[in-house]
Amino acid sequence: MNAKAVTIYPILLGVEVALSPDPGLIGTPATFKINGMLKEDVTGGAVGIEVSFSGVPIFATSEDLCNKFAGACPRPAGPVDITIVEALPPIAPPGFYGLRLTAQDQAGTDLLCLTVDFELQLPSGNDAGEAESRADVKRIDQGWKIIAPR
Repeated sequence: MNAKAVTIYPILLGVEVALSPDPGLIGTPATFKINGMLKEDVTGGAVGIEVSFSGVPIFATSEDLCNKFAGACPRPAGPVDITIVEALPPIAPPGFYGLRLTAQDQAGTDLLCLTVDFELQLPSGNDAGEAESRADVKRIDQGWKIIAPR
């Protein structure tokens, strides 16, 4: 995983990002943990999540910032952890993805703009759950071939 283009605003400082597992595995949840230091209290806000594949946007959503804080809101000034868990669908192709996270506080003030490049890989197939995920991808892929226009 490679975090880049981190734009940190005066309210959230010292941002660190970790992805687990790294690299991400198709068909399993990916957890992005963001740690930083709030200079002011935060009582609400929003997180924007955008995912791209090969530079093409494929998913976007906005969620309540308080649901992403460990410990919910209000968050007093001080250390803060933001956790974002995204399901990686079994039909996602392996390759390199981009994740753009933006966050605003209750007043709409920007807290964070972060771009993370990460890789998705096929599961290794070492356990039954991983083998089942790969089989699902194959069945879906075969289903697409049947209905795809010629």
